[in-house]
Amino acid sequence: MTDQVEDARAEVIRLNIAGDKSQRFGQSVDALIAAASLRGRGELVSGTKPLSVASEIVLATVASHFEVTLAHIRSADRTKRVTTARQIAAWFLWREGLKLTEIGAMLNRDHSTAHHSITKIDRLQRADAQTLRDLQAIDYALREDA
Repeated sequence: MTDQVEDARAEVIRLNIAGDKSQRFGQSVDALIAAASLRGRGELVSGTKPLSVASEIVLATVASHFEVTLAHIRSADRTKRVTTARQIAAWFLWREGLKLTEIGAMLNRDHSTAHHSITKIDRLQRADAQTLRDLQAIDYALREDA
């Protein structure tokens, strides 16, 4: 799947999550989730595990919160905003029960990088007020969508 298609999907999900779930695009988040689940039927790059619907929503929500694209999160970009988004995405994916190797693969990183991200966010949420606010805002958005 191309980065442009992923970015378009993330934007549609973001707009649907933000409210007005069916008016803007004529479909609800449920329809988008169904479409996302179809990607597991071999449309991903061969040899990769399909993303779960929950994983898709986590990645889209984190990307939206930090105003970056999914392509940025998966890229080699090391700017603070993108790096923070990537690390927080790894933390939420880990919280969803994914293995470090799965998280690393989703973010185009090694499992040890995923582990570092999770450890760092665990530490920062206790020491940095902005990180805690970001985690709370994303958690709230994810609970609203559930």
